[in-house]
Amino acid sequence: MSGPTPELKTYSGNCHCGAFKFNIQVPELGSVIECNCNTCFKNGYKWIFADAGNFKVVRGDGMLTAYDFGAGSMIHKFCPTCGTNVLGLPHGEQQGTHVGINARALMDVDLWALESKSHDGAATEPAYKPQEFAGPLPTADIENPTIFTGGCHCGNVTVAVKAKPLPSKGQVLPEIRGPGSPFAGHMEYIQECNCSICMRVLFNLWCFCAYWQGKAAGRCGKMAGYNAEYMAGDITFEPANFGWRELGPDCCEEELQGCGDRTKVRDNVAGTTAPAILIGLFVTFGGLLYGYDTGIISGIIATPWWLEQFATQANPLDHSTKALTPAQTAEVVSILSAGTFFGALAAAPLADQLGRRRALMIAAGVFSIGVTLQVASMALPLYVAGRFVAGVGVGMISVIVPLYQSEMAPKWVRGVLVCTYQLAITVGLLIAAVVEYFSNTIDSAASFQIPVALQYVWAAILVLGMIVLPETPRYLIKRGLHAEAAASLSRIRRLDITHPALVDEIAEIEANHAYEVSLGPSTYRDVFFGSPHLGRRLLTGCGLFMLQQLSGCNFIFYFGNSFFGKFVGSGFLFQVIANSVNVIGTLPGIVFVESLGRRRLLMVGAVSMAVCQLIVASVGSVKGLDPDTTNSLYSVFTSIYIFCFASTWGPVCWVVTAEIFPLKVRAKSMSISTSSNWLLNFIIAYATPYLLGSGQGALNLGPQIFYVWGVCCIFAFFFVWIMVYETSKLTLEQIDEMYERVGRAWKSQSFEPTWSFQNIRQGTQANTTAVNVTAVDIVPGEELRQRTGAATTSSNGTGNDTIRTSGEVIGSSPSTTQSATHATDEDKIVASLGNIDFSL
Repeated sequence: MSGPTPELKTYSGNCHCGAFKFNIQVPELGSVIECNCNTCFKNGYKWIFADAGNFKVVRGDGMLTAYDFGAGSMIHKFCPTCGTNVLGLPHGEQQGTHVGINARALMDVDLWALESKSHDGAATEPAYKPQEFAGPLPTADIENPTIFTGGCHCGNVTVAVKAKPLPSKGQVLPEIRGPGSPFAGHMEYIQECNCSICMRVLFNLWCFCAYWQGKAAGRCGKMAGYNAEYMAGDITFEPANFGWRELGPDCCEEELQGCGDRTKVRDNVAGTTAPAILIGLFVTFGGLLYGYDTGIISGIIATPWWLEQFATQANPLDHSTKALTPAQTAEVVSILSAGTFFGALAAAPLADQLGRRRALMIAAGVFSIGVTLQVASMALPLYVAGRFVAGVGVGMISVIVPLYQSEMAPKWVRGVLVCTYQLAITVGLLIAAVVEYFSNTIDSAASFQIPVALQYVWAAILVLGMIVLPETPRYLIKRGLHAEAAASLSRIRRLDITHPALVDEIAEIEANHAYEVSLGPSTYRDVFFGSPHLGRRLLTGCGLFMLQQLSGCNFIFYFGNSFFGKFVGSGFLFQVIANSVNVIGTLPGIVFVESLGRRRLLMVGAVSMAVCQLIVASVGSVKGLDPDTTNSLYSVFTSIYIFCFASTWGPVCWVVTAEIFPLKVRAKSMSISTSSNWLLNFIIAYATPYLLGSGQGALNLGPQIFYVWGVCCIFAFFFVWIMVYETSKLTLEQIDEMYERVGRAWKSQSFEPTWSFQNIRQGTQANTTAVNVTAVDIVPGEELRQRTGAATTSSNGTGNDTIRTSGEVIGSSPSTTQSATHATDEDKIVASLGNIDFSL
C-alpha cells in the first residue's frame, strides 16, 4: 500500500544574470543527486528532478543554449550570457515527462544543508576524451614545477597551469597569498565559495596559483578562469591528494540569494543600453534650460544698465545709482518659481493626454514665449510677466524630463541617467554665470537681452530632438498602443520585436499596468490615499523636494552674487566659482548613486551640508574676526557645501521622485511633488530679501541665515531615515512590490523582489493562464497582491491542489490538467505586430 502523496512546495530559480527565471514544484528538498559523468562533473550539477508539468518558465522561455553529448546523456541547457547551468532534459521516450534542475540555480536553498546522493552516470555515458592543450606552455620560472592541463567539456577552452606540487594533506596553508607568500607559485589550495555567481556557474572550486595560460571561446556552458574543475584530466578531487579548504555558508560577505537579489549584474543583458543612454542624455537639455534660466537672474539684478532701466529707488549706499527695493527683488526673483509651480501642476494632464514627447515640446514653446516677453521688455511689469510665463514652461519641463528618462531607461542605468538631469541643471547655472560675467559690463540693453535670448538655443535644440525621439514604452502601454510600445522598446534596446527578452519586458510592463487598471481608474484622490502606500510615497516626494530647497541651495544661486559680493569682492566671479564647484560636485553623485544607493547618499549629504552651514553661520556670528579670515572661511565652507549638495541632494532627489510612483499615478504624483519644490522655491525666493535686507520689516540676518539652512539639513537626515526607501537596482515594477511588502524604509535595503506581474495577472485571468485555475482559485486583485510568505497548498474543491507563494498562483500539482490552448500575454502583444509566428 503506497503512502500519502507528499505535499509539494514551490521553489523559484534563475540564472545569475536573471534573463531566465523559473518556478518548480517538488516535495521539500532534503537531498540532491551528484552524478560522476564527465559532463555533470565539469558543470558541477546538483540535480533534483520533477514532473515536467510542475516546471514553469517565468521569464526567458526559449533563450537557453543546449549542449548535447550523445544519446546516453541529458540535453544540458545553460544561459548563453552568464553561463549558469540551469536544467537538463532527457532523451528519447522520457523526453517531455520530467525535467532535471540544477539546485545551484534555486533561490533561498542552502546547498550545504542538503544530503548529497551519488549516481554512477559515468558507467552509461558515451566515451569521452578531453581536448588536449595545444598552446604554448606557461614560461614562468618555477622550481620543480608541475604542469596541470584541462579544459571545458566541449574542448573549445583549454588551460595549462604551471605550479609547484600541491601541498600534502594536513599541511598548514598560509592565509596570505601572492608574491610575498612562502607558497607563491604553489597551487596552494582549493576553496569553495557560496556567492551567487560561484554557486550558479560553479566557479566554486578555486585553485589559487600564481600562473596560468589558456585559450578561451566556449560553447558548452563551462566558463574560463582559475577553476579547478578545468584540471579534471589531471587531478582527482579527493581531500587525501592535496591540501583542501572547504568554506561553509558564512565564507562570503554576499549571501546565497540568487539573481532575484540586487546584485551588480544586470538582470537582463540582452540588447544594448546605448540608445537609452543617448536619448536620456539628450533630453537633459531641458535641465540645462532650467538651470540657465535659474542662474541668469542672480547676475541680471546686479547688472548696472538693467538696474538703471528697471529699478525705481536710489541706491542707499550710492545715491548716484539705482537699486531694487526688497519687494521688487522678491517679485523679480520669485515670480519664476510661481510660474513653475503652476507649470508643474499642468504637466501631469498634459503628459498623460498627449504623451511625454509632445508635452515636452509644448513646454519648450511656452518657455520661448516667456523669453520673448523678457527680451522685449523695457519696464519691470512686462519683464516680470515674461519670467512668470517662462516659469510655467520650466515647471512643465522639470516634471516631464525625469519622467521621460525614468520610463525610458533600464534599471541598471536609471539612477545615473536621471542624475544627468541635475548635471545639466548645474551646467546651465555655470553657463549663465559665465555669460553674466562677460555681459554685465555692456552699457546697453544687450547687457540683459543677450543672456536672456540665448535661451532660445536650448529650447530649439530640445524641440528638434523630440521630433525624432521615440515615445516611452510605458506611456504607450498606458494608452493601449501595444504595437507602438514594442516598436519603441525595440528601438531603445536595439532588439528585434520578436526577441524573448524584449517580449518579456513588454509583457511585464503591460501586466503591471493591467493589474493597476484592474484596481480602478486613476484619480487625484488615489495619489493621496491609494494603495500601495501612495500617500506615503507622495509625502516622500514632496518632503524631499521641500527639504532640497530648505537646504539653502537656491539662496546661493539666486542671491549669491549680491550677498557674497559684500564679502569676497566680485560677486560675478564668486558665482562662476560656485557654479564650477556645482558641476564638478555632481559627477560623484552620478558615479555613486547606484553603488552606494539613494538613502546613503542622501543621509551623508544632509549631515555634510549641515556641518558646513552651521560653520558659516557661526563664523558670521563671531565679532572681531579678521575680515580676510572670515571671507576665506565663507568661501571655503560655502564651496564645500555646494560640492556636498551637488553630489547628493541635488541629483538624488530627482532620481527618487522619478522612481517611487506606480505607472497609474506617476505623472500626477511627480507633478505634485515637483510643484512642492517650486512652491518652497517661491517662498524662499520671496522671503529672502526680507530676511537679509535692512530697514522696516527686514530682519537683516546676514550670515546667520545659514543657521536656518543648517537646522533644516539636520531634519532632512531624519526624514530620509524614516521615509525614503532604497530603490536602486530595482525595476519600476519591483519598487511597487517593495512598498507593499516592506513596512519600514530602513528595512528596504535588504528587500529582494520575488513577484512577476505576469504571474499575478495570469492568476487572475483564467482564460490566459497556463494551468486550469477555477473561479474558486482566483484571489481578488488587492488581496492577491498582498499575499506573501511561504508556499501553501489550498484545495479548490475539484481535486486539483493549487500552489500559491509570494502572492502568485504559480501552478498546480501533478493532478492538474495542463492547458495549452490559450495564447500567452507575450503572444498577444507581439501578434499585433504582423502575421508572424512569434511563439517561443
